[in-house]
Amino acid sequence: MSMKPIQQGKILLFSPNMRGMKGGVNRIQPPLGIGYLAALLEKNGYKVYIRDTALEGYSHQVPIDQDPRMVLIGESDASISEYIKKVKPDMVGISILFSNLAAHAHQLAALVKKINPRIPVILGGNHVTNAVRDYVFALTPGNEAYHLPRELKEIQDPNVDYLMTGESDFDFLDFVQTYFAKKSLENIRGLVMQNDQKEVVFNHAHLKKERRDLKDLPHPARHLM
Repeated sequence: MSMKPIQQGKILLFSPNMRGMKGGVNRIQPPLGIGYLAALLEKNGYKVYIRDTALEGYSHQVPIDQDPRMVLIGESDASISEYIKKVKPDMVGISILFSNLAAHAHQLAALVKKINPRIPVILGGNHVTNAVRDYVFALTPGNEAYHLPRELKEIQDPNVDYLMTGESDFDFLDFVQTYFAKKSLENIRGLVMQNDQKEVVFNHAHLKKERRDLKDLPHPARHLM
């Protein structure tokens, strides 16, 4: 795989701690989504790190107060913070594949901002995409009877700067390149953010499917896992 010269900007991609059953079989799968993102970023010259905090701290299980049957599986805040300080990322992406990862994803975002408030934090993954779809559906006239949330908590978290929706392998690369070039982000496909008035702003193309040749996508960066 041909590589471009190293670009400005270190990117840290997280797969968060997960909620699981105490004493149950709690499976972890390789974070292939961010593996593909990392491979494409590396191919374009960026320094990338992957941290699967649930896997790194699998033996560390903390009871969740609200439900004694549930535990949070993964690294402690102290361990994660130490890693962030070691890497010194210029950008952090957090993948939320399933809803049982969502709460800790926001906790990760808070840890990042506590260390350095200037680091941009981006959430993505299946959970985020569906949350945005539900939000758009809820605001569409005539859908009031479904009683879906008319707020998008994922982007209203003050520790989260952007959301990426859909199959965003190439879109995330476009976002990274545009962000570090200090250019306008308004045309980035699948990007969701807030304006100065705290209104949710997104590119409607995030709801459309785009056909891309999988041959253009490198194999996942398993060497970073």
